[in-house]
Amino acid sequence: MNNSMQHPDSTNLNGLPTVHRPCPPWCELKAGHGWDSGTEGVDDSRGHGATVGKVPGSHASVSIYNVETSTREGPSMFSPVTIEVDSGDELDVDQAQELADLVNLAIAKVKALR
Repeated sequence: MNNSMQHPDSTNLNGLPTVHRPCPPWCELKAGHGWDSGTEGVDDSRGHGATVGKVPGSHASVSIYNVETSTREGPSMFSPVTIEVDSGDELDVDQAQELADLVNLAIAKVKALR
């Protein structure tokens, strides 16, 4: 079947088939979250993420994240899971300790995924 004749929900912006794959079991994003269409000749991709925790009384948080890429109906490729520390705040000693504890928890989670 010609891609241009497929239902629009079954193709991406490049006219390639959209393949619905499950997220990694640790992904907290909405089930079935979509793919970002690449440009012609570039894979489609989508990110997967999970919050490890937030530091009380601040905007600081720690999460884990990776990117899944795919071409046509081939197998997905996953980037390594990384740890993201997000903090624009100055932290007091207790908050800094909480942030350090969350980073250590994230490290343990990522190592368990290997």
